[in-house]
Amino acid sequence: MSKYLEYPRRVCGKSPDTSAAAYLSLARLVTLRNQLVHFTSRPFNINELDKASDFHSELNAHLRAGVDDAIETVDLVLTEIGTLEGVRSLFAQRIKWSVGQV
Repeated sequence: MSKYLEYPRRVCGKSPDTSAAAYLSLARLVTLRNQLVHFTSRPFNINELDKASDFHSELNAHLRAGVDDAIETVDLVLTEIGTLEGVRSLFAQRIKWSVGQV
């Protein structure tokens, strides 16, 4: 998060708005990254394999939502950086993708 604020400040002379959608989306993505990297497994009793399956399904859904959020975050960040550089959506125009199709 600090790099997202600091690098544009050094290059463009301004930092991204911390109340903007790009910053908030990036913060959610960093939180997800930390949850995945520092994941702790949970033990389940052999009689509770259905709970283990539910837990696994929940993790998969969470990861899928994170992938979609990551795509949206990249788009928002590129647009925000383009705005700081005064080129609006130059970066975002170069990437044509849609959430849910990756």
